Amino acid sequence: CRLPVPESCGFGNLQGHYAVVALSPSWRRVMVVAAALALSLVLSWLASDIFERVNERSTDLIWASNTHSEVEQRLLVVDIDDQSLADFGPWPWSPGIMARLVDQLRTQGANMLLFDVVFPQSREGSARLAAALAASDDIAPAVLGQLFALRGESRLHMGEPVGALPGQGCLPTSLSAQGTIANHKGLHNRAGHITPTIDADGTVRRVPALVCYQGAQYPALAMTPFSVAEAPVIKAGQTPWQPAWQIQWPQSGWKPVGMDAQGQVRVPYTHSRRSQTAISAADVLRGRVPQGMLEGKWVLVGASAFGLSDSVPTALDPAVSGVEVHAQLVRGILDGTVPHTPVAVPWLQGIFVVVGTLLLYGLASAPPLSSKRRVVLVPLVAMTLALLAYACHGAALLQWQWY
Repeated sequence: CRLPVPESCGFGNLQGHYAVVALSPSWRRVMVVAAALALSLVLSWLASDIFERVNERSTDLIWASNTHSEVEQRLLVVDIDDQSLADFGPWPWSPGIMARLVDQLRTQGANMLLFDVVFPQSREGSARLAAALAASDDIAPAVLGQLFALRGESRLHMGEPVGALPGQGCLPTSLSAQGTIANHKGLHNRAGHITPTIDADGTVRRVPALVCYQGAQYPALAMTPFSVAEAPVIKAGQTPWQPAWQIQWPQSGWKPVGMDAQGQVRVPYTHSRRSQTAISAADVLRGRVPQGMLEGKWVLVGASAFGLSDSVPTALDPAVSGVEVHAQLVRGILDGTVPHTPVAVPWLQGIFVVVGTLLLYGLASAPPLSSKRRVVLVPLVAMTLALLAYACHGAALLQWQWY
């Protein structure tokens, strides 16, 4: 039913009808664009997890399509593989066997030993392993692994964490841990955490640079080789083009490593898996490694043997050994290619959205275009803008390490 408009209001000519305010075509288009933007913001908020997963998967595609295949000459992986277990028995190996492995690696010229392995319990022969780790540690430092519970999955405290950064409490960039599995007391004085960040889809793309536990902060395993000669300095980004936080080694000359506001470091999957040389731990223990192959190398010791539960999905493969993640991150720090998100990125994204919106509005309101052409052209331009944004993301990631 319609309500009559009283003549006393001066609208007698509209009596029996609604008073309707007519909008011009341009204003209608502005309202449509504004409504579309509002709907996009609401959807982005409600489905943020989905958009984040799409973003990560699309970045995985960039990594997988642009890996380098040059054989890595600085790092070498010593793999506790199926053949190693067949030759020397099931895991965990005795401390005596591990001591022999340490001795063999140093005898053959390795000058840095990184272990993606934890020894939480003292056993017969542990003193022998401790002595092997300490011997020549000033020439070929050894770094053990240690695990932290970061998602509330455990409050277990086993072993004794070591390797905390000196003179610093827990900074805002440190992720708080609730439990730990560390090496037993007295085994060695240097360790780095081997706890990755597991994304919602189960993939490892980030590693906490620092973990806070009982008032001290412990660096990731991949950070420790660069901190042997110089303690790292943690600083907030100083310019819009720097990340929220940085780890710096001012005297050593290593390029700073960027962290996001949560203290996460992105793993640069820049090299194909075939580019990383790996040899069996059995070959090292039996002296079957070619002469000079380990000379001057940084060696990462990890396990890929079936049943050891050390396989994780990454951007390059649905199942790789955890030591490969550490190897990729170490290589990224050496090459200065660890991705980071500049503080200015949200502003750049906002500018892109505004410019794209204005462009679409201009096309939708262009007088020469017929309605039929607009129906086809506007969606095509919108898809082109989306592809352009993806291309810019890939170029910035590969050229400037911007994520």
